[in-house]
Amino acid sequence: MVERATPNGPLPDGPWIDEQTQALVARLAQESPGPFRQNSVAVNRDALRRAMSKRPPAPVTDVTDSTVPGPTGDIRVRVYRPDGLTAPTPAAVFFHGGGWVRGDLDTHHYMAGTLAHAAQCVVIAVDYRRAPEDPYPAAVDDAIAAYAHIVAHANDFRIDPRAIAVAGDSSGANLAAAVCVRHKVERMPLPCFQLLICPIVDISREARSYEMFAEGFSLTRDGMRWFVEQYTPEPARRREVMASPILSRDLSGLPAAHIVVAGCDVLRDDGLAYAARLREVGVPTSLDVQHHTVHGFFATPGLDASDRAVETAARALRSAFRHATRDV
Repeated sequence: MVERATPNGPLPDGPWIDEQTQALVARLAQESPGPFRQNSVAVNRDALRRAMSKRPPAPVTDVTDSTVPGPTGDIRVRVYRPDGLTAPTPAAVFFHGGGWVRGDLDTHHYMAGTLAHAAQCVVIAVDYRRAPEDPYPAAVDDAIAAYAHIVAHANDFRIDPRAIAVAGDSSGANLAAAVCVRHKVERMPLPCFQLLICPIVDISREARSYEMFAEGFSLTRDGMRWFVEQYTPEPARRREVMASPILSRDLSGLPAAHIVVAGCDVLRDDGLAYAARLREVGVPTSLDVQHHTVHGFFATPGLDASDRAVETAARALRSAFRHATRDV
């Protein structure tokens, strides 16, 4: 039996969450309309939108909305271009989080802009279709189509086709990982790098961290179950590689990765396991575990853990871009 952790006490295998994160978790709990399962999808989406609207303006002023073609129609994208960059510039195609259900371009505006500013690259955020209106594989199909179009039309975006990474937060990291796996299988041009922030990589099972951090740490075990149910109402499909990228038989040859993990997160073990799998097959992989914080901490103002993780992720991106564009 796995011992369950509590936010304000020692964890079975490590320290408790820091004071800044405790304050964040308390505030989120106070503002929450209640468990996802007890609310409509619209209420759950509005709650995230209101929470994210309290963040400062994105630290990039050159922001433009556009569209790219998708499997069932145009997909909205938002392009963040830091001042002073000379085209063609490196870029990261970014997939927002929100459990495939709640997030959109607006909820992750600050995160995308922060990443662009910190890494000094163009960030192109993709507004993929959401569940439950459009369940799996709609989101991953949109992610793959958007990435392929951006690469094929790099000149239109004034970005360097040699230096295009994928990045994602939570469910968006799931999509970023799936893009890499699909492009490898199809022998299509791979991203130069993958930045996976608190990734979901296995929805076919619940790892030990689901039990450890089941309640009281922002994202709950039942919350994750609700997201998975909305995204993949057919349980058998949760074992498909595009839904659970870690189940790919062969992860060798994938792009180098930087994986960010929150130490007190139901998804903690997903990130740790994916980093281990990638390293086992020789994929260069750096791992940043912020032990004293929770899911959703990345690019959250007021958290020291966030500042550290953003800078480390940005440094990893900049290094990957230099490597991709160096003269051979």
